[in-house]
Amino acid sequence: MKDISRNKAVIGIDLGGTKISGALFSYDGEFINKAETLLGGKGGADAGSLVVHQVMKQAAFAMDNQYHVDSIGICVPGISNKTNNTVWAPNIPGWEKCGRGVRKVATMLFLWPLGPE
Repeated sequence: MKDISRNKAVIGIDLGGTKISGALFSYDGEFINKAETLLGGKGGADAGSLVVHQVMKQAAFAMDNQYHVDSIGICVPGISNKTNNTVWAPNIPGWEKCGRGVRKVATMLFLWPLGPE
């Protein structure tokens, strides 16, 4: 069996106002896989679900190709407010005062600890 610890990778997710881009990168910064999903005007929890779906899509590709993912980075356009634990992302409908549920869901799905924001 192939030693997957030699194939470490990271997932990067970019949530924009019109689409979500997801990619898998090697530790050396090599681009491995990319996928995009249009938001189609979705917001709120629906946009959050699309982010989680994109993470799962990249994680599945990694597993199928024997990469070990140990980090996920999710970029959300907005301002984090640590006092009330929300993100202000006004270009995504319903995310004017969005909680940080996407990070928590990704952590539960993949059993990774919450890292720095």
